[in-house]
Amino acid sequence: MEINSKFFDKSEEFQNISQKDNIYLNFLYVFVILFPLLLLTGPFLPDLVIVICSLSFIYINLKYKLFSYFKNNILKIFLFFWIYIIFASLISDNILFSLKSSFFYIRFVIFSLFILFLIKNYISFLKFFFYTLTISLLIVLVDSNFQFFFDKSLTGFDKPELRLTGPFGDRQIVGSFI
Repeated sequence: MEINSKFFDKSEEFQNISQKDNIYLNFLYVFVILFPLLLLTGPFLPDLVIVICSLSFIYINLKYKLFSYFKNNILKIFLFFWIYIIFASLISDNILFSLKSSFFYIRFVIFSLFILFLIKNYISFLKFFFYTLTISLLIVLVDSNFQFFFDKSLTGFDKPELRLTGPFGDRQIVGSFI
């Protein structure tokens, strides 16, 4: 069963991937496209997408020997930084607490490589990602402005005294999201 849609337009070098992996990558493509909207739901779904995409990217690279994505100077800088923060965690006072947050930082590096993979192999990725990013920003901006002027957000949350929460409930993270 071949999916012939402009949504899944792929580059020429993408043709040697099996049908099963192709369908799986299409699902991951959709998850990454929806990533900005998932950020509105809280930390669980975006982290789940990052972990699944990172592990899948490692699997695809090992299976199809696509090691060219790992031959990157920026990746070497990120890996050096990752080793540095792990070393800093090992010499800190509370090793386990510090290591818990720094060790799994590598998932962001691998997720960034997966985004590069999608940009190179899916022709329409940037266009659809831009659309969902714009929609998620508009949702936050409209909801926050409504909360500012009417003391209640469109999602039903009351306006706090100091900072706006928008669609994020009691978490005051509108500024950092934008």
